[in-house]
Amino acid sequence: MSPRHGTPGAVAMDGPKLQSILIARTPGGRHVAVIDGATVRLGDTYQGARVERMTQSEVVLSKGGKKQVLKLFPATVAGQNTKSVQQ
Repeated sequence: MSPRHGTPGAVAMDGPKLQSILIARTPGGRHVAVIDGATVRLGDTYQGARVERMTQSEVVLSKGGKKQVLKLFPATVAGQNTKSVQQ
């Protein structure tokens, strides 16, 4: 990924942004996510892609046989949000 607008440390991230996930504690309970400000439920479609799966940290979208995994904290999960300082 390349820096956005030449800003050091900024990461350009294309595609939809997963903002939150709510999963009911009861079996078979409600699964709801917010993607780019839009509320979607398990089985709904978002920009032509089906919301196929939700966990506490990710949502899987499926479109045309391809899957896209949206992570709730992509920079932290990938280890890109932390810096180590050596002296």
